This record gives sequence, C-alpha cells and structure tokens, in this order.
Amino acid sequence: LNIYAAGQTSSITLQIFLSLLFILLLFNLTEKQSKKGIVYLSLISGLLILTRGEFILIYAATLFYLFLNVGIFVYPNSIARSKNREGLVDEAHV
Repeated sequence: LNIYAAGQTSSITLQIFLSLLFILLLFNLTEKQSKKGIVYLSLISGLLILTRGEFILIYAATLFYLFLNVGIFVYPNSIARSKNREGLVDEAHV
C-alpha cells in the first residue's frame, strides 16, 4: 500500500511540474529565441490552462512581459525581425 500511495499523481503535482517546466522554458526563450521554444511554451501553457483556469492571468502577464521587455512577437518571421532590429541578421539570409 505504501508503494501505491507514493506513486499516485494528484492535480497539484501535475500543476507544479508543468509550472516549473513553464518557468524553465520561459527563461530559455528569453535567452535564445527559437520557434521550437515558442511552440513548447505554448503547449505547456495550454496544458496549464486546462489544469487550472487561473493560469490565464499568469499567461497574459507573461505575454505582456515578453512583448515589452524581450521583444518577442507572435507572428511569422518574428524572430528574424526582432534580431534584424538589433542588426544581427542580414535580410539576404532570412
């Protein structure tokens, strides 16, 4: 019985795991902007919204932070455009 009880998963365990994964992916995205990172962050965000509805407020605040401070925009070729503003990418290579 102790082995079974230690292996049980509750909703709060799932939420903590997904929240920590969200924070990790958020920090990774601020350091290295990639389309794969945006997709992973979006998937984890969707799962967190499904587990707890109040995550929508956290997600909205996160998008606001990413938009203002980091310069990540959510539209096609956004990564190349944000890097081009800093002078890191040539137009010919995009």
